[in-house]
Amino acid sequence: LKMPRISLVGSRDLNPKNVEFAREAGRQAALQGFTLVSGNARGADRTAQEAALAAGRNPEEILLCAATKMNDAQKVQQAIEKVLPEAENLRNAEVSSEEHPLVKSAYLADNGFAVQVQPVGFGGGISMMVGVDMDGKVLGVQVISHTETAGLGAVAGAATSAGQAFRDSFVGLLYPVSVSKDGGEADTLTGATITSRAVAEGVNAALTCAKHLSKEAQP
Repeated sequence: LKMPRISLVGSRDLNPKNVEFAREAGRQAALQGFTLVSGNARGADRTAQEAALAAGRNPEEILLCAATKMNDAQKVQQAIEKVLPEAENLRNAEVSSEEHPLVKSAYLADNGFAVQVQPVGFGGGISMMVGVDMDGKVLGVQVISHTETAGLGAVAGAATSAGQAFRDSFVGLLYPVSVSKDGGEADTLTGATITSRAVAEGVNAALTCAKHLSKEAQP
């Protein structure tokens, strides 16, 4: 899409005044030639989308985020396969957000767990998947997305030997995990202590979640 793009972000539960505002914003965006970036979420997003459609925008010029969400789902699936290889009988696991605030999703298989967590690094949230075996050891760490500094914290998720070595330094560790800067066994990225600690925090959150799920799975 080469046209200018715009998105409207707001509450899922709109009062009548805000419904009208979102509707008019979507309509004006369409009339002025903008591509409305929408994920079809209930509330402001969907209201603006429907108004843009009513004003003449084609569906393919609006549902841009549908492809993005599909790509995100594919990245999550790929991350699961990397941190929990040869997983059999993989299924979703219910996790309390109050008890495990960093956990975004969790999956249980016959050979372990895959837990998606999002700690906060130097540049923002770091979405990552952590594989944990039935003995509570880290099987693998995969960074799904991040906004860390290029050449520094971004190395944590890089498809390079340095990035892989950093992630692999967590493999085989038990809770609690810490980086070498704090006296732990996992590596600390050069010039990116905050990022390194955030990844360790995410791994610890995943290990805690996996332990909780393991207890629930016991007969």
